[in-house]
Amino acid sequence: MSVWAILAAAGRGDRLGLDRPKAFAPLNDRPLIAESLERLESSEWIDRIVVAAPREWEEPCILVAEEVAAGKVAETVTGGESRGESVRAALAQVPEEATVVLVHDAARPLVTGAPRIAARARAASAPRARAGGRACARGAARAPAA
Repeated sequence: MSVWAILAAAGRGDRLGLDRPKAFAPLNDRPLIAESLERLESSEWIDRIVVAAPREWEEPCILVAEEVAAGKVAETVTGGESRGESVRAALAQVPEEATVVLVHDAARPLVTGAPRIAARARAASAPRARAGGRACARGAARAPAA
C-alpha cells in the first residue's frame, strides 16, 4: 500500500499583507512550509510528498525541502489560481499505483493528525470509501477530474 501526501502551498495569503506567499510566512524564523514538510517527512505513514508551490516560488520550495532534508518530496509543481487547481496539478504527479492520497495545507503547519488520517485512509478499502480509485479519509481529498 502506498500513501502519498499533497502539500498545498500555492496560496497567496493576500489577507496577511506579506511580500511573499502564505507558505513562506515566518514561524519561529522559518517559513511555514518548513514545519509542514518536516512533519510529513517524519510520519512513518507517508511514503512520498508532492508540493504544489506558488508560481515563481517553485525553486524556494525545493530549497526549503532540501534544507529540512525532506527526502520524501517526489515532485514540486506549480500550483493554480485556486486550491482545487493546485491539488489537481499535484495529483497529476501521483502515480496511479498510489492507494491513498492525503491533502494538507502548508498554511496549517502544526499537523498532528497525519498518522491518524493515514491510518483511517489505509483502512478505508471498502468501495464506498473510495474516490477515483483511491481511498479517501476525512482530511484527505481528491480533486475532481478536469
